[in-house]
Formats: sequence, C-alpha cells, structure tokens
Amino acid sequence: EMYSWFRTLGGYTPVYTSFDGGLYEMYLTRACIHTFATHVSKLRPVVSGPGSGKMGRVLDYRPNPWQDTKKYLYRLATIYKAENTAFIVPVYEDGSIERLAGYYPVRPSQAQVVESGGVPYMRFSFPYGQIATVELSRLGIMTQMQYRDDFFGESNAALRPVMELIHAQ
Repeated sequence: EMYSWFRTLGGYTPVYTSFDGGLYEMYLTRACIHTFATHVSKLRPVVSGPGSGKMGRVLDYRPNPWQDTKKYLYRLATIYKAENTAFIVPVYEDGSIERLAGYYPVRPSQAQVVESGGVPYMRFSFPYGQIATVELSRLGIMTQMQYRDDFFGESNAALRPVMELIHAQ
C-alpha cells in the first residue's frame, strides 16, 4: 500500500467515525439542528486573499454543481452540528487540480489521516464502499467539541443517556 499511518505528537493515529446513535433521528435534536442550519443558510460567505474574486463569486452563487449557496451552507451546518466534524472538499473542473470549481461538504462514515511521501492526506470511506483521498492542505475541516483529537471533534457518545431519556419520554 502506498500510504502509511500519520501520527501526531500524542502518538496516536487520528481516525474519525460518524455517530451511529441517531442524534439526527430524534425530533427534538433535529429541530434544533434545523433552526441553526436555517440561520446559517442565510449568511453570505466572504472570501479574502489571493484568488478571492473567482472563489467569492463561486460561493455567492453556486459552491458546487449540485447546490446553491443556501443549500451548501445548510448542509454544512447540519453536518457540523450533527457530527461535530464537517469536511469541505474541493471540486475541480475537468478533473484538473489547477482549476478549482468550488467546494462540497462531505459526510464520510470514516476519515483517517494518512501520509504518502511525507505529505499528509485525508482518506475518506463512505457507506457504500467508496474511498476518496484529499491532500490535507486542500481540505477544510470544521470541528466543535474538539478535545482529544488534533483533527476531529468528539463523538456524540456523551449524548446517548440524554437521547435515551428523550426517547423514553
């Protein structure tokens, strides 16, 4: 295999897995996430720095071929709140790494930081067996509840008793 495990200073291998406890399946938590995501979807992204003109226009109107800005921000906010970690991957025109066309929020079932030739990559596994790898420097990672891991937010396992209580009520 061409990849090796990437290790942080803490000596562990960073791995992300999505919560299987159904946080988004409970009506009360879904309603809270929906409210947050709806308000986020009303925001207007601002891009600054080199190349900001084209990317600003892309984010203003169509961040990727499948979503307008409102849908993009809503999905990104929903994943962020439900999973504590949201990944933003670049979308390229005609498969050319030189022609950035936009961004897409992904929801992998697992993500691992791996290394190839001294360069760190994020390797994503998706529910239907697909695997994708993105250079870490080209990837956006949004986290909340980040404590033990240098790259990912905590799992939602701490919410399990609360979710069980809500279900019981």
